[in-house]
Amino acid sequence: MIVNNIKALIGHTPFFEFDAAAFGGKKGSTIYAKLEYLNPGGSIKDRLGKYLIDEAFREHVIDHETTVIEPTAGNTGIGLALAGIEYGLKMIFVIPEKFSLEKQQLIEALGGTIVHTPTEAGIQGAIEKAKEIAKKLPNSFMPMQFHNQNNPAAYQATLGPEIFQELSGKID
Repeated sequence: MIVNNIKALIGHTPFFEFDAAAFGGKKGSTIYAKLEYLNPGGSIKDRLGKYLIDEAFREHVIDHETTVIEPTAGNTGIGLALAGIEYGLKMIFVIPEKFSLEKQQLIEALGGTIVHTPTEAGIQGAIEKAKEIAKKLPNSFMPMQFHNQNNPAAYQATLGPEIFQELSGKID
């Protein structure tokens, strides 16, 4: 398969099938694991980033000149940065300084700007700093993943149907 848009690789991740009895479950039962780490950014949050940005455009909340600002521990930032590439969006991610350095490097490699907050302030400190930055920047948008109705909708629209279709609706 050849693709020319990184977003085309988000989702449709494979399943791994386990014999439940091997893990103490009922004999003849099967456990399936959806391998979301195979998304291009390495996590399920790639789905979220794509969905949040696409929906923000669809809802006319952002345009190509918008600066996206998000407090993150890393995975959502990576997903948003991947999604923002297509649109040429400026992305600012507010991250407690000693959170995963590898994730921060990946965000920067994807074109995101990192603003650090003190580690001891945790994600709440990052949220406050992101709000402060957004107040100063005209035409900025904060997806605020944990307060955004499109967060659960992202999985309802993508992951749920994939699971249902792949398992032919035989889920319990």
